Amino acid sequence: MSQLSSLSFFGKLKTSVLEIKNGINSILTRARENNDRPETNESSYQNTKIYGLIDPRTNQIRYIGKTIRSLGDRLSQHMYEKAKHHRAMWILGLKYIGLQPQIVLIETIPLEGNWIAAERKWIAYYKSMGYSLVNKTDGGEGVIGLKHSDASRKKMSLQHLGKKLPTLTRQRISQSLKRFSLENPGKLATRKTGIKHSEKTKAKLRIHINNLANDPSIRKKISDSKLGKPLSEKHKKAISESHKGKKLSTEHKSNIGNSIRALGIKPPNHTGKKRSPKTRELMSRKQIGKKLTPETREKISLNKSKLLKPDLVDTVKNLTRQGLSIRKIAKAANCS
Repeated sequence: MSQLSSLSFFGKLKTSVLEIKNGINSILTRARENNDRPETNESSYQNTKIYGLIDPRTNQIRYIGKTIRSLGDRLSQHMYEKAKHHRAMWILGLKYIGLQPQIVLIETIPLEGNWIAAERKWIAYYKSMGYSLVNKTDGGEGVIGLKHSDASRKKMSLQHLGKKLPTLTRQRISQSLKRFSLENPGKLATRKTGIKHSEKTKAKLRIHINNLANDPSIRKKISDSKLGKPLSEKHKKAISESHKGKKLSTEHKSNIGNSIRALGIKPPNHTGKKRSPKTRELMSRKQIGKKLTPETREKISLNKSKLLKPDLVDTVKNLTRQGLSIRKIAKAANCS
């Protein structure tokens, strides 16, 4: 190769390199102006854009989102997204028929602004206008407004079935609930007030409660948890009011007696106890018109025979057989 041709070749090469360099600089300049560059660590200091994705078939907004990148970049992310949620499947359906959503800027939020409130505002607005949005949540960070399908809920339930939480986790949950209860008194108790269950749910709850009530181990746990627990005066009064006028069945009374005997508790001995005139008057009124069974009369007769003098025993027996009240017997026998 001659010297002249070599100079000509390198001259052309230098010109080409300069043109390529200028072209790259021009592209970078336009990218900076249009904010069309990859996200960097400084992207968090940019303005936030609230945008909408439009369905080209209906020209209606189907999704509200936010980004700090260019709208072109955000649309590209949506187009190549590999997920199985509602938004991704909607875009996949458009791609299947050769379409893609259009992206439109709704609002620009400055650095000091609140983009979370803005996103939630626009999602709520378009929902109120009847737009069928594919947003899973109400907007902003977190999962506020997210509603799981029945299949998802069942799957999550099966995953947690039989799973035992570590002791530390249970303690943290307990402390969190206690703190919430102290900060929001009554909120836990009323959070489900007014919820109407279906007949199917009611039947399930009824079966579950009956199973718990008939489980000896659970009954013992409940009993042990209440042993020695001091009750407030308000609680005692409420229990007293709930039992007033309540008649116990023979089986219930028998169960109470058996429980007392099993615990070794002796019944209170009222012998020699002095009652006030008012109490005695009330007790007397309760006995007026009350008919005693033959067994009770016989017991009273036997008990009286131990206390009465021998010459009055026959008199009391005769009066008892006549069906007289205790007061009349005592008056007739002169032993009141």
